[in-house]
Amino acid sequence: MEKQFLNSNRQVITYFIRLVHKLTPQYIPALVLQSIFKTLRPLVFIFGPKLIVDELTNLQRVEYMVGLIAMIAISNFILTSGERWFEYKTQYYTQLFNNAFERYIAKKTAEIDYYNIEDPDILDLKERALFAIRNHWLMGSMIMALSSVTNEGILLLSLIGIIWTFSPWILLLLIGVVLVNSFLFRKVQEYYYFESTETVGNNRSFVYFLRQSADLEIAKDVRLYNMTDLILSKMNRTNLLIYKTYLRVYSAISRLNGFVSVNVQIQTVITYFLLARRTLAGSVTLGNFMMYAGSIGKLGTSMNQFVSSIIEVNRLCRQLELLVEYEKIPRSHEQGDQPISEDCKYEIKFENVSFKYPRADDYTLKDLNVTIRQGEKISIIGKNGAGKTTFVKLLTRLYKPTEGVITLDGVDIQDLDYETYMSKVAAVFQDYRLFGITVEENITGKDSNEYSYNIEHIIKEVGMEEDVSKLQYGAKTALDKGYDKEATKLSGGQSQKLAIARALYKDAEIVVLDEPTAALDPLAEHDVYQRFDELVQGKTAIYISHRLSSCRFCDSILVFENGHIIERGSHDELITIKDSAYAELFNAQAEYYSA
Repeated sequence: MEKQFLNSNRQVITYFIRLVHKLTPQYIPALVLQSIFKTLRPLVFIFGPKLIVDELTNLQRVEYMVGLIAMIAISNFILTSGERWFEYKTQYYTQLFNNAFERYIAKKTAEIDYYNIEDPDILDLKERALFAIRNHWLMGSMIMALSSVTNEGILLLSLIGIIWTFSPWILLLLIGVVLVNSFLFRKVQEYYYFESTETVGNNRSFVYFLRQSADLEIAKDVRLYNMTDLILSKMNRTNLLIYKTYLRVYSAISRLNGFVSVNVQIQTVITYFLLARRTLAGSVTLGNFMMYAGSIGKLGTSMNQFVSSIIEVNRLCRQLELLVEYEKIPRSHEQGDQPISEDCKYEIKFENVSFKYPRADDYTLKDLNVTIRQGEKISIIGKNGAGKTTFVKLLTRLYKPTEGVITLDGVDIQDLDYETYMSKVAAVFQDYRLFGITVEENITGKDSNEYSYNIEHIIKEVGMEEDVSKLQYGAKTALDKGYDKEATKLSGGQSQKLAIARALYKDAEIVVLDEPTAALDPLAEHDVYQRFDELVQGKTAIYISHRLSSCRFCDSILVFENGHIIERGSHDELITIKDSAYAELFNAQAEYYSA
């Protein structure tokens, strides 16, 4: 088990050092130079006093004494200045690394496949990995711990050599005390690890309720239904559980640290007694007494710090293993390298496709076989849970089929270059979201200075020209006051049009509307679909809606039920079939609206 831990630690530390070097190349050299200056400075004050006392008790040469004191002062000045300078540089690089690491993690998180984001085990792993990093300063702690191991390791080698010349037995005594203390340090670190893992769930709950109290999306409901007391009681309850864990952990840590202090005091009394005895006997000079006393005092502290840092590194490695595991989650961005040919006919085929969510017992989709040709207008209908949105998410590579294959002109879409394939697909989902950035950045997905394409005609085509012209900064107006105090908030209808504009700007060959207009009345929804149909002429368009108004202008209708396509045909074909599911749904809605 110990060997397994060592191999695991080696892998984690190697991963960590490579990551630090990748994100901030100057960081590690600055830390190494800081360690050298930090290690040499204590040695000056161990050897310097010895030389001064030896000179005072022997030849007493004034010129030599002046030169000696000057040399010590200059050495201390150089080493102190160097240490401070590199300490400043490492603080600067620490900030650079922290910012670079947050960007790195944000990119990694954004690239995780969508189906993994919905996996409870992946969500738990993500929470456990990122909570420790962001709430316990894990990356910074590892840097400091490795730096401490390096500093104290170099210093220890020097001190051991000095003390060995005095007495190997004293050295063994110091090592023995350190070994006892290292056991106590390990117990301390186990308590810290317990605290960092045991409180994750409660801390997450506390932060959740804290955010709920300030979330503008639910602010109306909180006030209308007087939810404040409930939220606060939930926070108090989780806070009490966290407090109980902290009380247990830090009480135990205080006791263990007390034992460490007692051991150090016993060691100090014994070593100084033996050192004083030899000095009085004349076997040790006053200068050497100063050197040995300084070395022994420094060795105990340094060795305790060295062992404590190694144990700390071991603890941090256990937590960083979660990050390493998190990073190993496969991503579609890294799969598929085939290009899409320039003469692609964009014929999509679902061949015996089935899909089942992770750890689900039943299939959401089963044995789908359907062909969608370029330029076709497809309407997908069915009851809730029939598999409509899952079908679209498979098409857009947000999910992978559990069984079967989806092809584009005969090529498995999973084998196609991810970025190229995704550039050919656009979708507006029911739960679409706009960002707090500007209108034009929401449409283009790029910073204002990164594109030159004129978006005015798209804004006009989706019917937002007048709305945007009334905004304070036009298309450069931000959409979230939390992001920009001069921002605005769009209405539901305006937001839906902007989401559609984003899909149109992509100019993809395959476009999907998955109930983004569910909040609109039937007439407004029909108008949106009709306008959208005109804008995507020549492209493959897929419409999903509980209301069947979009079915009238579609070439083909797919009727889903329990994960199967039970009917396919045009409106005119399906409406005439006796007892067809489509006719039943259409007539039920028609009767409702007529009434």
